[in-house]
Amino acid sequence: MDLSSAVIIPRKPVIGNYESILFGKAFTGSEGISGASFSTITRPLINSVIVAVGVVAITLVLATPAAYSHSRLDFRGKGQSFIAIFLPRILPVMIMALPFFILFFRIGLINTHVGLMLVHSAITIPMATWILRDFFDGIPKDYEEAAMVDGATRLQAVIKVLAPLLSPGLIAVATFALMTSWGEFFFALTLTENLTLPPYIISFRSPHKLEYGELAASVIIASIPPFAFATILQKYLTKAVIVGSLKR
Repeated sequence: MDLSSAVIIPRKPVIGNYESILFGKAFTGSEGISGASFSTITRPLINSVIVAVGVVAITLVLATPAAYSHSRLDFRGKGQSFIAIFLPRILPVMIMALPFFILFFRIGLINTHVGLMLVHSAITIPMATWILRDFFDGIPKDYEEAAMVDGATRLQAVIKVLAPLLSPGLIAVATFALMTSWGEFFFALTLTENLTLPPYIISFRSPHKLEYGELAASVIIASIPPFAFATILQKYLTKAVIVGSLKR
């Protein structure tokens, strides 16, 4: 391959690769060679959004009470239960792949949004619990106790008093869960058939050829949603980082 004539900025930019993955059109290159037509990126993109949003919701709903209980409550086996939460993160993903596949095959969750949401949530919940526990530890108990003295239940105190103070941590956890789910490849490949973007992107590679144009175009399109999400929430993420560093 001769790279002597390669340039950083193309002299004649083309959008044929984007048309190929967005509309399924075969792209004819500058040399007149027609490329193959591919399945569009639309369905995997939508599926990735559905799965990522579901993972964020599951992670926040389950990790928040787990973090609160390990920060505020005293109960027998508290330390052991916190360690048990991290077991999915300790085990290599390849060890968990076969049990997940057998279980999901028996209950009909292979190649489904729900199945992938559950697996991704098992990955994100341990770290999310750890992050939120640190944020709970940084909030004085006086706020919560004052609300309960005024007649609020513990749940009302958490929702109305602690939740606004916890918002930087919740946003940080939501971002972490979304990014983890969006880019997760191994389980998306083994438990689904090109359901989300990572397996779809790798489909441009064959034993005989690698479609560089379509591959690059799909990577750029796949990068837009998480980039936009992080840009919109940038100030909250910065606040979360500052709060976390001050506590340490």
